[in-house]
Amino acid sequence: MDKVKTTLPAFLLEGAFDAMFLDNTAAILGGSANPDLLDPDYDWVFVLDNEPRNQSVCRRYQTLIRRGAKFVSWLNWKYKWKDINLCVQNGVSPQEIQQYFERNTVSGLAAQLQFDKWRKTPL
Repeated sequence: MDKVKTTLPAFLLEGAFDAMFLDNTAAILGGSANPDLLDPDYDWVFVLDNEPRNQSVCRRYQTLIRRGAKFVSWLNWKYKWKDINLCVQNGVSPQEIQQYFERNTVSGLAAQLQFDKWRKTPL
């Protein structure tokens, strides 16, 4: 957290290894951080793993939507890997991932619509 800049969106990733590859990130270790308890001086953006068939992940996304939190939508992601570490291991550049995150941050109604198209499991 001591390296996260308050002037930029701060991406909260599930894993510590994932957070090492990108700018202005922190790890929430497991994806269960409560957006209501985070410092309001930051522009928090949640980045849970790309697991549209995982009910636990989908429930966490739904909770984020209900609370009005921002998150990165995986709907337009063109790679098959579920997290950043796997993407980098398979040749996706951290810069490409960072740009995707910055362009695909959603909240509110847009988040609900993209989430409904992305998920592959009932809640």
